[in-house]
Amino acid sequence: MGTTYNYMDKGAIQSFNSVTAVKVLIIILLVVISVLIIMRLIGLRSLFQDRGITAELDNINAIKKRDKQILRANQLLKRITKLVNRSGLNIGTKKYEYVEYNLRRAGVKIPGGFRVLTPDEFNACCKIGSLITTAIGIVVLATASILFGFVIIVGCAVLWNMVPMMIIRGIVADKDAEIKRNFFDLYLMLHYTLIAGAKTPIAKLFKSYGKQTNSEEMIEFTANCVDFLDTYGEFNATRLIAKEYREIAEVGRLMRLIRQQQDGGDITQELLGFKSQLVKEREYEVEQRMDKLVNRANDSFKVLMIILIQAIISAMSIYLPDIASVTSFF
Repeated sequence: MGTTYNYMDKGAIQSFNSVTAVKVLIIILLVVISVLIIMRLIGLRSLFQDRGITAELDNINAIKKRDKQILRANQLLKRITKLVNRSGLNIGTKKYEYVEYNLRRAGVKIPGGFRVLTPDEFNACCKIGSLITTAIGIVVLATASILFGFVIIVGCAVLWNMVPMMIIRGIVADKDAEIKRNFFDLYLMLHYTLIAGAKTPIAKLFKSYGKQTNSEEMIEFTANCVDFLDTYGEFNATRLIAKEYREIAEVGRLMRLIRQQQDGGDITQELLGFKSQLVKEREYEVEQRMDKLVNRANDSFKVLMIILIQAIISAMSIYLPDIASVTSFF
């Protein structure tokens, strides 16, 4: 007879009993994963926070990050400016207003673009850059080449004192040129209102033109004018606008005419003369542009003629022996 066993493996029994618990855990895990995937797809970060609240928290965090960047940039510039001013390399009083005007017009801003650079900060950055390059020149002078090091010291000193302002002046000149090119269109909107003595606010006309133009510089120009007009009133704002755009004669003349009309003067003839001047300038500009196009077309035609002549000569040099052989055959 075989042996009869009256017991079972207790470990197997316990494993069998835990199968149900494992299934439940797997189901719960799948549900959690599915919920997380759905939340990710719909942009929901928490089941206990509304999506709007989450967006608001993100906005607050972005503002905090921006504020930290602003404080860091301001602190760095403040330290550099203090260091330069204490060393006696600060910007002169006479030059301060000139540099401030150009920085503001060119839109030169601190790292991050949060505000316009001040003249003291601009001067400090240039002086620090000059000192760093001078130190490099001294190292080169002492270790490698006296001539090359001397060139670096003198050249970099001149560059740091001249090139940054030259670049800024170039930006301002480009902005002024853009305003001059589009000023005639702006003036036409103002001309008939001014000549009729209508009571339409000038700021309203500037806003209307700003919405129609495609020139970014004219949009900025009209926005600045509207700010001055809304803040100081038409009479006082004309002086400030003329000062802000002092290098554009057309703007200064228009502001003077508006101020005269505000004083009760008759500016009809001056407005007509101003319009006639702007029309002549526009005609001259169009003629210059047409002349440039004609000259370009003539230059292109000359180049094409040269290429055509070269092609003919090349073809003749290739086929000339064949032509000579054919004529000799006859």
